[in-house]
Amino acid sequence: MQQNFKPDLGQHIKKGFGTYGTHHFYGAIIAELFYTGNNLYSFSCTMTFEEVTYAVTFDFTQMQLFELLQELGNEELITLILPVFGTAFIEPQKLILENNFISVEVECILGQPVTGAYETFIPFIVQKFLNPQFVHN
Repeated sequence: MQQNFKPDLGQHIKKGFGTYGTHHFYGAIIAELFYTGNNLYSFSCTMTFEEVTYAVTFDFTQMQLFELLQELGNEELITLILPVFGTAFIEPQKLILENNFISVEVECILGQPVTGAYETFIPFIVQKFLNPQFVHN
């Protein structure tokens, strides 16, 4: 089955700059959250770099999720996310923020390659979320 994926920004950064250093992304959009493993959460979005649109994945911990929610201070969002993502991991979960999204700056480092069923990608490991904003569409 042929999949039509956007190129992965993590792989592009690794080829061009190596795996060292801290990266800063502005205006990352969280429209879907994934609970992918014990203390492992992710979101993916697209970003344009040098006129190419890439897929980019960010991994983070439960503590970072709690800090993000606390900084946003949106009770409706907390009530939506915590029942699914604030419990012990049993199986992968996905949550779509229907008609809403979180815009956030991300300070991160490059992670290790992950091979899925259809692609290999390199996630960025969140060090810090900065200036999050909850946006209602």
